Amino acid sequence: MQTRFFIPGTPENMTEYVILINKPSSTELAGQNRAETYAEMQANTARHREAIAEWLEEQGDLSSEVAGILEPTAFPVLFIICTSRVAKELEHAPGVENVALSPQMKLIADRKDMLNRTMEI
Repeated sequence: MQTRFFIPGTPENMTEYVILINKPSSTELAGQNRAETYAEMQANTARHREAIAEWLEEQGDLSSEVAGILEPTAFPVLFIICTSRVAKELEHAPGVENVALSPQMKLIADRKDMLNRTMEI
């Protein structure tokens, strides 16, 4: 399923970031079995994804700097492909605890940097 922000091909000025979101409290999850907890965690992430998408649209031109928000999982994280400006602004969005460069993208950037330095020698 494509997100409402999907743009075929990721522009060079965009990269993947991890958004750490608020999760349900232990009291909200108390008394639930594993399946119910999993379903609630996934629903929580889906609600945050929708809220972030709406927040970006309300900010005006920020949504034009987003290539996509990946599908939610049961973990309290979302992955977004966007510009660094959007990533910085997302730290002020409701329900967002932190925004960081995706570890996978950091590894790729580090490898490219290492290859570039090796080729210069």
